[in-house]
Amino acid sequence: MNLIDAESVRMLIDEVYEKHYARYGKYFGSTIAGFFSDEPELGNVKGYPFDNTLGQKDMRLPWSGQLEKTLRERWGDNFLACLAALWYEAGEKTAAVRTIYMDEMTKLVRTCFSGQLGSWCAQHGVEYIGHIIEDDNAHTRMGCSIGHYFREMEGQHMAGIDVVHHQIVPGFTEPVHQWIAGDRDGEFFHFGLAKLGSSAAHIQENKKGRALCEIFGNYGWAEGNSLMKWLTNHMLVRGINEFTPHAFSMRYPDPDCPPHFYARGNNPGFACFTQLMKYMNRSAHLLSRGTPLADAAILYHAQAEWSGGSCMYFQKPGRQLMERQLDYDVIPVDALEKAIVANRNLCALAGGCPGRTARGAVLRKRLFCAQGRSFPT
Repeated sequence: MNLIDAESVRMLIDEVYEKHYARYGKYFGSTIAGFFSDEPELGNVKGYPFDNTLGQKDMRLPWSGQLEKTLRERWGDNFLACLAALWYEAGEKTAAVRTIYMDEMTKLVRTCFSGQLGSWCAQHGVEYIGHIIEDDNAHTRMGCSIGHYFREMEGQHMAGIDVVHHQIVPGFTEPVHQWIAGDRDGEFFHFGLAKLGSSAAHIQENKKGRALCEIFGNYGWAEGNSLMKWLTNHMLVRGINEFTPHAFSMRYPDPDCPPHFYARGNNPGFACFTQLMKYMNRSAHLLSRGTPLADAAILYHAQAEWSGGSCMYFQKPGRQLMERQLDYDVIPVDALEKAIVANRNLCALAGGCPGRTARGAVLRKRLFCAQGRSFPT
């Protein structure tokens, strides 16, 4: 399926969604709550290269008739010359060409894929949720991810993330730490990952303040209840209020993504795990449906990275804030276009300021640009 081709995505709807509805329509909105997209990807390269960006020679790029039409309108008579700049350096115009390509391509992900699926689900009384591959800053890139976290999330009814594979380990907070499949950006996972989800939940009205995390998966049997409790608290204090514990398996032993909690009665920690789930459920309930108050906003760095060269990831200033007990929201440029300022507060979504009824994050203090040279302490 081509995520930036509306007809291609429509085939998914016709062959999967519509056929589920034809057979189980009476259960929609009750027994069947909705549909889940697990790690959709642009898929222009094989495997999981988290650094899949423009400027790599001989690399295939996402393409569709809709994208071509849009780019021809943007570039006019220079269309063919601009195309070459997606693979090769073309002087001063390189940054603008690559930014325009990524901008238009990720807008099509929003309209053709998540927007189309979300609209179908809303029309049929269910919700559309899921998460992408956010790993190691891939959320602004192609390949195994989607190009722009917030645009992909716009069609969904919860803001989703996941944490698996020892991505978050207590104390492993530096930009690089070693894990089973290579080097990981511990700084992103500790100070950025959860804030992506909670920020989208705050600024996108269709989320109703809900941020979802798929959690616990593939840490292995060394992940006991104490580590699970730590991970739960890590997410709760960062604004995550919906959880999908991963994973319950009917097979035992099952080598895929343990631990498996119940494990047909073979997990001696399952009784305590039950108590952890009660704690998680109650805490998430108490921390939902409030009005989020962030101390600062940090500009989402997608466009800065697309333009080429070096840029500062949003988690860099985010870490400085969080280690000083200051909360923040990540704000994409799209949201700033709709923002209003009232009582010296930046409202990331029109209608989100105190005294108004619509939900929205109130962002006090200043907006910090992640691509800046330094962060004011």
